[in-house]
Amino acid sequence: MKKTIALQERVVELQEQLLKLKEEQLSKVTETVQRDLRSFSAVVSENCRTVMAPKKIQTVVRNAATVQSTVENDRSKNLMIFGLQETESDDLKEQVVELFADLSEKPLLSAKRVGLKAD
Repeated sequence: MKKTIALQERVVELQEQLLKLKEEQLSKVTETVQRDLRSFSAVVSENCRTVMAPKKIQTVVRNAATVQSTVENDRSKNLMIFGLQETESDDLKEQVVELFADLSEKPLLSAKRVGLKAD
């Protein structure tokens, strides 16, 4: 019985030592986190100064606007023609050139048929 009590006292001592060590580790981790923790905005503002420079933003916006206006200009020149006859040996480009010749126009063009008439 004395041996059991002695062993239990030893277990309690070891548990107390373990708790003490864990508390020390936790306090060290807490200190490290508090020392090294910075807010997200502080990290972003520190690391993104060159990325967010006003000249860089202006350049990106200017490039995006140029690309957008180019796409819009390209699409503004699109033309759809309805009612052209469909034939087996359909030379679409020739038909479109003839149509523009009737209108006294000579545009640069590329043509393709979108769908075929159902039988």
